[in-house]
Amino acid sequence: EMKAAGGTASTTSGETIVSSAANHAVKLAVRAGAVAGPNGFVQIGGAPGLGGQTIQQLSKGTYHYNKMLAQVQAAFNHTTGQGKAYTVDFVCWIQGEQNAEVGTSRADYLTALLQLQADIDVDMKAITGQSNTVRILLYQTSHRITTSAGAIALAQMDAVKQSPFFHFVTPVWVFPRFDYVHLTAIGYNWMGKHFGRAAYQLVEGRVPDCLRPISAFIEAGATTLRVKFRVPRAPLVLDPVSLGSPADFGLLVKDDAGMLTLSNITVSDDMLTVTLNRALGANPKFRIGLDYPGTDNGRGAHSLRDSTGDTAIIEGVTYPLWHVSAADELDIITLEA
Repeated sequence: EMKAAGGTASTTSGETIVSSAANHAVKLAVRAGAVAGPNGFVQIGGAPGLGGQTIQQLSKGTYHYNKMLAQVQAAFNHTTGQGKAYTVDFVCWIQGEQNAEVGTSRADYLTALLQLQADIDVDMKAITGQSNTVRILLYQTSHRITTSAGAIALAQMDAVKQSPFFHFVTPVWVFPRFDYVHLTAIGYNWMGKHFGRAAYQLVEGRVPDCLRPISAFIEAGATTLRVKFRVPRAPLVLDPVSLGSPADFGLLVKDDAGMLTLSNITVSDDMLTVTLNRALGANPKFRIGLDYPGTDNGRGAHSLRDSTGDTAIIEGVTYPLWHVSAADELDIITLEA
């Protein structure tokens, strides 16, 4: 349950995702029979960050980065003092809005993000002596996504594609918000369940589930575009009722000649199919979640999710834990006849 500072239930301010994520991960481990009880899967979490900061203001050498190291050192001392083992398996990275606000480029944010993981890995190993690499569980910002060419959101997906140590969990726009940037207490609790599931899957020894496009292709001379997705639980679902109904379900196809008109948008299993109004020209791109609706401080949206049936109860209300697709842009590959 999320509580405001005064201790009462709140729909606005409240805790970070830490307790929600940790509790949900333990719940999944117990439910799966991976451990006999909660004491068999103990997690220690901290929230050393600060809102309104760029990635540079939270990276190695800053006050909050050092605060994270101090928290890990304290947890290590406490745990090993009881004769138990302690490692840092992952760090949840929930940031990007301020860099979108100040106009950081896609390339610069990606460089900073990759360096952050490398620094965290070295510094955590120096404290714990662990051999396993520290992973980053990553959400995707939606702040100013339609007014910045999606620079930060795309850089976050670049990290997932380029490094095996980054794992996409969820876009942030699907959760209820208190203002243009921050979620409500319910929103953070709900998002925390997604991180808890990913955390359990990671500790279980596998790549955490996520929904994202992995290839877009078309036959030479044809006008039927197909986009294959990584889908945790098929089939794909176009759900404008639950996720919103932007134009063309939040999809866009363009080439050097401009935007194409889309029709017959359908999904089945792990494939999305779209009919284009003309043959593709040079440099064709498929985009999802980057262009519509273009309002609400430039927040993007789309209508695509998977069929995962997991749920969570928060303040007596049942919330779905399906996977919602990442926003992304893919080059469209033409397959020769």
